[in-house]
Amino acid sequence: MKKINVLSVAFLAIAIYMVSMNSGCKLKNPTEGFAITAKADFVTAPSSFKIFDIARNGYNKSLEGINITISGKDAEVVFNSGARRIFTINNGMVNICLRRGTVATLTNPLEFNIEIKADGYLPTIYPVKLTSLEPIDETIYLTNINELPKGADKTKGNTITDSSGTTTGNTIIVLPATSQKTEKAVLEIPTGITMTDKNGGLVTGNISVDILHFTASTGESIKSFGKQSDNVIQDQNGSTLDQSTLVPAGWLNITMTGDGKNVKDFSKPVKALIEIPGNQFNPGTGANYKIGDQVDILSQDKGTKTWVSETQATVQKNLATNKLFVEFDVNHLSTWLAGSMKNKCGSLTIPLSSNFILGMADGTPIEATFMVQYFANMSTTDMLFEIPITQSFFYNASNPVLIVNYEGALPVEVKNGLLSAVVNGSSISQSFASGSRAINTCEIKLNLGTINTSSTFTGNFRAKCISGSTDYATLPNGSTVYYIKESDYQSNSRPANSSNLWSNFSANAATASVNWNTVSLPKTSFSTSTEYRFSVNYENKRYDYLYTMPASIPDDIIVELEIPCN
Repeated sequence: MKKINVLSVAFLAIAIYMVSMNSGCKLKNPTEGFAITAKADFVTAPSSFKIFDIARNGYNKSLEGINITISGKDAEVVFNSGARRIFTINNGMVNICLRRGTVATLTNPLEFNIEIKADGYLPTIYPVKLTSLEPIDETIYLTNINELPKGADKTKGNTITDSSGTTTGNTIIVLPATSQKTEKAVLEIPTGITMTDKNGGLVTGNISVDILHFTASTGESIKSFGKQSDNVIQDQNGSTLDQSTLVPAGWLNITMTGDGKNVKDFSKPVKALIEIPGNQFNPGTGANYKIGDQVDILSQDKGTKTWVSETQATVQKNLATNKLFVEFDVNHLSTWLAGSMKNKCGSLTIPLSSNFILGMADGTPIEATFMVQYFANMSTTDMLFEIPITQSFFYNASNPVLIVNYEGALPVEVKNGLLSAVVNGSSISQSFASGSRAINTCEIKLNLGTINTSSTFTGNFRAKCISGSTDYATLPNGSTVYYIKESDYQSNSRPANSSNLWSNFSANAATASVNWNTVSLPKTSFSTSTEYRFSVNYENKRYDYLYTMPASIPDDIIVELEIPCN
């Protein structure tokens, strides 16, 4: 028989492996039968991202099959479910897995971007930061240019440049306030501005101007802005402002084209005006915007997630319309935003009650689940949107609080909060809710809810066959089960049916679907960390079972009494 070169087989095995596809995040061994095989479980930690068209509040089938790009620091460990680097939108989802063996922690998170560029949509970069390998399920919102969300509008205009690329007249383009978008925006292109493309070439002739205007007065338009807390902000020297986050008041997406070129730079600034709702929250002051407030002006090159701090503008008021507005210079074409830069925060400190942590060991996993509701200002009842958040922690006895994080920097309230953990095999929980709307998003005042533990617990009883059979038998309906502290039993040993030291109860009949006898018992009748003897008389014989109550009395216990089975 002809010998097969081992190295050749290895390369062949790996090649077959790398082109194998599977619908899950684990691969079958595609080289079965070879002496040398590739590792079967190549990827793990599956996560899903729903793709939503904001205006439709759902998926647009025109996006099906669109290729997307994974970029950023840790892009090399991200694969599709078939362990390949080809990513597409399928059934309204983007599914990703991680290379097996990849580690993600709070101090060393995995970071990558999901980039989506689709015809008819604004390009989107969705940053992902994983602090654990627990699968996540998030939503990426796309802005359909042809079906803009509420709070946004668009218009077209034009201006003319001569052979030197210089405007020959003054052009004013207005996006008026409408029922769809209650604030106005204006772009003024003065006479004598020379326009050039990104390479410095003159742009001459008829210049088409396209403007998209977004306000921050609706939840839909805020979703178009993207994840506030993950935007990169830089100063004009290119230094990253790591501790800053950005809260928009309104922004313009401006495009100018002419002579087959895209305009990038101007010889002198174009003028822009954006109205700001009078009831909109200014996180820099902790109150609604007013005359004299300073607003940050930033720009962002299309298709990136980096905002550059350009300047500041002062809030003014149009006395004729009673509308607040800001004016600022646009000296190159990008997306331009008026808003507020502030220190990153958005955390919630939750003290843990003594009942919740009773018997809890250091390192016990605790899960916090809550809903964050976002509002335009401090007093309105109109919620912009809400985001459910689930985060996992480990209990630290030396610092019995949890610090949980939420997205964004708008006024928020926390609703339906719940902490849950498992202590000594039993589930415990603690509820919480915000006492008032946060004055700023660095803190939320909490009223801790009651501990969701009952004053009773459920005893689950069944009879285990002494013979060692895997079958179980339920006790006859109405069977009397006795219990006593084991320490009392040892000092006062008496038959189960004759001692007043014993307590007893009647076991309810098991249901057709659950082969357990169940009964509700008062927790006050039992002590923590204490051993109890349970006893039953069955066919004129007594059978006992010892059970140690854990450090925190659970909501249910399981008792298996060994009896002879027919």
